Amino acid sequence: MPGDNFDWKITLKKFFTGLALVIIPEALLYTVGFLETETFPPEYASIIAVSVAVLHALINMVKHWND
Repeated sequence: MPGDNFDWKITLKKFFTGLALVIIPEALLYTVGFLETETFPPEYASIIAVSVAVLHALINMVKHWND
């Protein structure tokens, strides 16, 4: 039985943080592998560039969420 100071919210936060630390790199590796092997029409270049910029902005937002 957990002690009086045990907080389920902290445990769940650590669980999902650990899960994200595994899933995010795996998803990135899969995406990079897909982009390296797939041939895209030239008109997709701008869509990919904008998508990368949006993802970069979202990562920065999450990084500085509590600042």
